[in-house]
Amino acid sequence: MKTLLSHILKSVAILLSVGLVTQSWAFAAGNIYIISSRKSEQFSETIEAFKQTLSKKQKDIHFIETDISKSNGQSKPVLQFPQTDLIFALGSQATKLVLSEKHVIPVVSTLILSENLIMQSSHATGIVLKYPMSIQLKWLKKVLPDVKRVGILYSPDKNTKLVTEAKQQAAKIGLKIVAIEVNNPRNLPAALDEMYRSSDVLMAIPDSAIYSGKTLKQVMLSSFRNRVPLIGLSRNWVKAGAIYAIEGDLKSIGSQSGALADSIIRNKKMPENNFYFPSDVNLVINEKTMRHMRRDIDSNILDSAVHVYR
Repeated sequence: MKTLLSHILKSVAILLSVGLVTQSWAFAAGNIYIISSRKSEQFSETIEAFKQTLSKKQKDIHFIETDISKSNGQSKPVLQFPQTDLIFALGSQATKLVLSEKHVIPVVSTLILSENLIMQSSHATGIVLKYPMSIQLKWLKKVLPDVKRVGILYSPDKNTKLVTEAKQQAAKIGLKIVAIEVNNPRNLPAALDEMYRSSDVLMAIPDSAIYSGKTLKQVMLSSFRNRVPLIGLSRNWVKAGAIYAIEGDLKSIGSQSGALADSIIRNKKMPENNFYFPSDVNLVINEKTMRHMRRDIDSNILDSAVHVYR
């Protein structure tokens, strides 16, 4: 138990170190500006798939790449988009920065956890790293079929709509959502205690006021000590100790983003949808956490996972 606890603490530390204008523009230069929040293998894999997909559909396309980590400590890097047809932004920081600039260049964003980053912009769309509640709860039933009560911690000013959707979808498949408001991070310990008393599992949702660098370790350790599984938001969460997560394949997301960019350039207008979900679903499981939580898992489900932490 101490070994697993030590692994969780180390993994969480690693995880925490990594986290209205008009619609008119010109399409003449053939330049695609790619800006990422940092340089990483995951970002590179997504970018390469994006470039391959778009290059097959558009001739004479030129890609200009940079990442915010090259800003040499500037509080806000200065960006310029000369003769740019479209901007591909990867990660929350890059997306926020790009959309804070005064321009009407279409933006395709991805590797972000919340659509709120792009919903208020008339020239932005993208692939959000999450799934509708219907998909999330469907997978919960597959992986943990004995679960009946699903705990969700949420900020009422950010995720009331999402919680309402969760309750509606859960009722259709015989699950109960135990939604607990967290109005202030100081209230998190009491909210966790209440959740553990009334829920079989805690399903994390994108909510920066609750799941932040200051609180994530506390949530992870509380899950471990109370033997209440935590469903994570990504592979990194699972590596850190969450019982499982569903995620999109990075190459697929890159290709999906490339196809979306091609549609925007070809049609010279933004798509009807402000955001999209990943087109595929990959399952990532932490088998050590499964054993610690005394949870059995169907061998077929385990075999279907794209990665298992043992």
